[in-house]
Amino acid sequence: MRNIIKIISFAAVFTFFCIDSQAEINFIVQGNRNNSGSHNKIIAVNACVNQGYKLTSCPGNSFPNKTCNFNGKKYYDQCCDASTYKYTGATECASEGLVIGNLCGGKWSCVAP
Repeated sequence: MRNIIKIISFAAVFTFFCIDSQAEINFIVQGNRNNSGSHNKIIAVNACVNQGYKLTSCPGNSFPNKTCNFNGKKYYDQCCDASTYKYTGATECASEGLVIGNLCGGKWSCVAP
């Protein structure tokens, strides 16, 4: 009687596509595994965290700066204070006698000249 030995090889292939548009990063994971694929999710979440996107929410009166999306969940790099970052551009700052400051979450701060 012959013993037949099956050799099963497992290959994991992960590809990340990073799309940066309007301060948003999306990690799309393509995986080839012989299990449920839960490892794919861990890698993508770690990719967001490794890029500095560690927050999952912002407190009241603030909004997110940049986002990293994975599987319907958003991770943020920082939160912007809505009372500071409330201007859409230099024209608004000038109308109040101020100059444009820093950008956060698509809104500008204005500072004294």
